Amino acid sequence: MEIWKNNLKNLDIWNVCGIEGKVVSQPSGLFRKKFILKTEKFIYSDGRRERRKIKIYLSVPKTKIFLGDYIRVEEIKIQRIRGAKNPGGFDFRKYMERDGVFLKGKGKDVIILSHHQGLIPSFLYSVRKRVKNLLEKYFKNMPEERTLIETVSFGRDKVPDFLKDIGIRSGTYHFLVISGFHIGFLYFLIRLLTIPFSLWNNRHPKFFPAFSLIIIWIYALITGLKIPVLRASLMFSFFLLGEIFDREISGFSSIYLACFFLLLKNPFSLYNPSFQLSFTATASLLFMFRYLKRNIGKIPSFIKNYIVGGIAVHISLLPLLVFHFGNYYPLGIINNLIILPFASSTVIFSILFFFLPFIFFFPLKISSLLFFKTAFLLSKFSPSFSPDPLFVLFLYYSIFIILKFKSLIPKILLILPLLSVLIFHNARSDGDKIVFFSSKNPLIFVNDGGQHILFASDADRRREIERIFFPYVKNKKIGEITLLHTCFSFHHHGSVMEILKRYRIKRLYDIPVRKNYFPESNFEIIEIKDGEKIKAGKGTINVLFEGGFGESPIYIYRYGKVEILLIPKIGRHGKKFLERKGIKCEVCYIGGVNGRIKLSRKDIETLYLILQAKYKKFIVFENLCKMETFYLNDSAVIIDFSVPPFKIYKWEGRCYNSRIW
Repeated sequence: MEIWKNNLKNLDIWNVCGIEGKVVSQPSGLFRKKFILKTEKFIYSDGRRERRKIKIYLSVPKTKIFLGDYIRVEEIKIQRIRGAKNPGGFDFRKYMERDGVFLKGKGKDVIILSHHQGLIPSFLYSVRKRVKNLLEKYFKNMPEERTLIETVSFGRDKVPDFLKDIGIRSGTYHFLVISGFHIGFLYFLIRLLTIPFSLWNNRHPKFFPAFSLIIIWIYALITGLKIPVLRASLMFSFFLLGEIFDREISGFSSIYLACFFLLLKNPFSLYNPSFQLSFTATASLLFMFRYLKRNIGKIPSFIKNYIVGGIAVHISLLPLLVFHFGNYYPLGIINNLIILPFASSTVIFSILFFFLPFIFFFPLKISSLLFFKTAFLLSKFSPSFSPDPLFVLFLYYSIFIILKFKSLIPKILLILPLLSVLIFHNARSDGDKIVFFSSKNPLIFVNDGGQHILFASDADRRREIERIFFPYVKNKKIGEITLLHTCFSFHHHGSVMEILKRYRIKRLYDIPVRKNYFPESNFEIIEIKDGEKIKAGKGTINVLFEGGFGESPIYIYRYGKVEILLIPKIGRHGKKFLERKGIKCEVCYIGGVNGRIKLSRKDIETLYLILQAKYKKFIVFENLCKMETFYLNDSAVIIDFSVPPFKIYKWEGRCYNSRIW
């Protein structure tokens, strides 16, 4: 098949030195502006100019650029967007491809050729600027509440990490991002404000729905037209248009129409988690609300509606939450019922604060403070678990049986067979392997005969345990982990605290001076000493050098006849040890260097070398790097023992750069 000349595959990205185009997403970022640019012209290093219309995810120095600006970016480097660096990690490439973005670039100079034009972009920019100025003026000494109000009420392109962490752990994250709930709160506020004009509304019945329709879409434009907001705005629009033209429309019909129009605009939205969660939650309310309401005891109607709505949404979203995020917070049902009054009042008061700040400042201050403090407190006492797909099936089956049959005996007879399958269900074996994760600090995972061993530093300041390790093991049934500390700070034990949130630590191998850091620990603490042998399924881990301050222990992992040398951090004492030993091994991993030392093949004789990417241009391993070397820059490295004696390859979503010894 002939490929068009204007196709993306024919783009000479290596010779592009400048591009011109229109900013089609809101720029965000503290130190560098990141946004999507719809290109018009490409400028090449040989002087050629070419017209192309494609989308590029750009990062440029911080400058005043806004949505709709036509700009030129010079001294730019373009490359294809890479996939996930580690198994189970977030695949940014797939995420951007769903919006039709396949390239990313980094520029040095930005020239604004023309500012955004048109009445609507100017109006939206002025509104967001006024909101920001008002919040900075009135909430100057309350940075957390100011960020919360801006995020909850008018949206941010990126939710701050401290709010995101609180929202996810408490199960109330959907209140922190602009969603259909906010449109519902806005519609309630409009109805509330128009009560004094009820007599006039009766005389002109079409004015109120038309006025509400305009306000809802203005709010949707201000918040950035996110998918949940678009879904809710379209559904409300169909109902309001029905009132204007005297036509009735059902809830399911409005969902179908909203889904149709969104997919017509961008078919890839179907794979967007926001799209799936938003439409599933709304459909579940319409489908399950009446059924669940009939099966709940005699309690006041408004309390029943309040409880049934939360239960219906969480039951329907459980599979999607497990699939996309790997864990589930069961107390989220209760937390949502607690946090909903504070979230709704914060949204309503923030809208009123925009028009009358001197009147609604104090109510907004109280509601936002209660919202933040309550969500923070709930996140501290909200455990999570990673359910197996069979458990999710069992849960749905049990709910169906409980609601379908009133007699106890049929319920027991139907639930017991599935419960027995769940109890005796064995997780599929992932095989014996070692995973060297792409991370700043050494992070190595050994799966050997059902024994799970993690090499990690004691200080987890970058939360690499949560971001990198947990996604990898979320689908594996791991009950206990043996932890070996690699780098010591004498002041932190972040990795232990992070792992204990989800898993049990069977034992911890640590240096003697650290034992008093865990006085009430429920796991065994073993001192790392020279010659210590750690049994790991079919293999063994030997401590060759116990390390010291600034240096990590040196381990050698033996699996059959294969020996793998693990050096998380080496210094001058470790180098002297290697000089005396003259170790020969099949694979050697070096995570870091303390001080100015050089290693050569006289110190370590190995077939394959695994290094951090930052040592690619260093002369530290100049002589050592003449062998086959894997760099942990954009991908993890895996050693698989299922192909004897072993197979080593770089993970890129498939067996890439594979080597069988």
